[in-house]
Amino acid sequence: MLNRTLALSLTLLTATTLAHASASSTFNRLNLDGKKTGFATCNIEDKKGVIKVHCETDSVTDKSNAENTIEYQIGKDGLLDTGMLGQTANQTVTMYMPSKANDALTVRTTKAHVETANHTVAIPKPEILLALPNDPSVFQVALQVATAHPHADNTYYLYVPGTTKSPDRIEPFRLHAPKPAKGTLDGKPVTLQHYILTFHAG
Repeated sequence: MLNRTLALSLTLLTATTLAHASASSTFNRLNLDGKKTGFATCNIEDKKGVIKVHCETDSVTDKSNAENTIEYQIGKDGLLDTGMLGQTANQTVTMYMPSKANDALTVRTTKAHVETANHTVAIPKPEILLALPNDPSVFQVALQVATAHPHADNTYYLYVPGTTKSPDRIEPFRLHAPKPAKGTLDGKPVTLQHYILTFHAG
């Protein structure tokens, strides 16, 4: 389901995307058959290069991912400062904390203030973004981070949390900006920048 949802999200990403969003936006999540799988309301705040994200997500097809709260922050250096996933269904909170050297990510889960899991994931590159369950904000944040901190090879990295069926993984992706196009907004000419995001598998 994650791959199907991401595939549709990537299709949408090839369309024009607004940069530096600051107001709340609501997204309907659809699978490739056009069926609604859930929705998310996100606020992405960018102040002086610090990006703060707060999302409320809900799923209509997966009770284990219903009514989740997601928060994370990207610092002025383009690196993850901290992240949090609160899951209402099982009453757990998972914290994502990068090491000082940004070479590892500690993932700590608590339930009713009691730690239930704690492990560390090696980070191949310091610049990772969180791709938490059903969170569409990662694509907007990827654009903002890539604009402020461009990589010469256009390659960036997503941390995707593991599930009971799959381990944690670091997904490389490429964000490419073809030649800008022209359009109009409120009757005035504007430059449109289209982005294409691809994962290593295609």
